[in-house]
Amino acid sequence: MSSHTTPSKDIVEKCERVLAYKFTDEGLCFEALQTNESVDPSNARLATHGDKVVNAIISTKWTGDLATAYRSTEQLQKQILESKEVYRKGVEAGLKDMIAKSDSPVLSPGKAMATTLKALIGAVDLDGGTAAAETAMRRLGLTKFLRLRLWQAKKKLQRVEKRRAEKLVNRKRKQEAKRQGKQKELEIQPTESLASLDTLRQALPN
Repeated sequence: MSSHTTPSKDIVEKCERVLAYKFTDEGLCFEALQTNESVDPSNARLATHGDKVVNAIISTKWTGDLATAYRSTEQLQKQILESKEVYRKGVEAGLKDMIAKSDSPVLSPGKAMATTLKALIGAVDLDGGTAAAETAMRRLGLTKFLRLRLWQAKKKLQRVEKRRAEKLVNRKRKQEAKRQGKQKELEIQPTESLASLDTLRQALPN
């Protein structure tokens, strides 16, 4: 993390370039980059709002395979925001050096990045609306990873359906084999009974 405790004007401008968004209220960007909870305001408020915004945007795509593969939008959001890929994207964009230092020993770099991403999206939404927030999500690479998770969900469900179909076929084969075995047993039994009767007759005295 960077050693600075308060984002500077220069850092805000860099952040705006990353987001492809110019803040009307630059104070929102300052706040979004502040992970130090001992400083007022920290980005906790904006992260909470951003959490709702991201969930709302994700929920518009919450149909079919994606909804089946993930139990909730929160589960999917967590996988996206706290993924190594998104963290690496944030580092490549220079966000790691823009985030104000946190004094919390339990706030990992990945968690700090995820919280800041949510805060930035929340800040953009408050400043410019949902369309601007969606653009920010694309710029931060979150939309890309949402599509990736959708593709993975489809593949996962295809594998599940394939295994289910294979199990059904195997079960039917076993049932058919069992049925045929019983049929053969029924066909053999009369012959065996007659042979046993003949043997018994031969053993009896005349």
